[in-house]
Amino acid sequence: MKRLRPYGWLLFAAGVLLMIPPAYVTYANWQESTLTQEWEAKFPAEPDRVPVPAVSVAEPAARVSLPRPGAVAFVLKIPRLGYAAAVREGVSSSILSVGPGHYPTTPEPGQPGDVGVAAHNTYWLGFGAVRPGDQIVLEASDGVYTYTVTGTQVVSPDETWVLYQPGASTLTLTTCWPLWAGALAQERLAIFAQLSPRPVGVVA
Repeated sequence: MKRLRPYGWLLFAAGVLLMIPPAYVTYANWQESTLTQEWEAKFPAEPDRVPVPAVSVAEPAARVSLPRPGAVAFVLKIPRLGYAAAVREGVSSSILSVGPGHYPTTPEPGQPGDVGVAAHNTYWLGFGAVRPGDQIVLEASDGVYTYTVTGTQVVSPDETWVLYQPGASTLTLTTCWPLWAGALAQERLAIFAQLSPRPVGVVA
């Protein structure tokens, strides 16, 4: 029986090692959610959110209400990466623990201003490959909007300007950087994109 004891310790150690990755990912998700919420709290309340103008009977109806927190706001796709995910409204821990979230203080797809989307770096590990010219497609309830990536930048957590660019129809994706660092990431990766002149998938 004594000969079996070393094997028991080995099995115990293997079990502990197997528990480390899930615990680390959970901590990383909590840490990034906290940082994201602190970041958003620094933004002006409803910054330059331009109301949708009245439309004539010949135009499509405007969206009358905003998505409720936690509801799917739109679907985000990056065709070149083969990436697709539902984006929920909000950046709370419960929302970002399951995927990307839409900053409530930023416009919706297609509206003037800077649409902001956040996600844990554990979900966007491949986004370091995003490059200028890539297409980012947002499929919303009122149409499909295509944005073209114009550049990326690594910034510090207090550089909130990346999500406050009034006067343009843009999209900014944010996550912690380096992507592989999880909860240890100290900076932010911002991916900037410009709305195409005419949204695709909408009949004029």
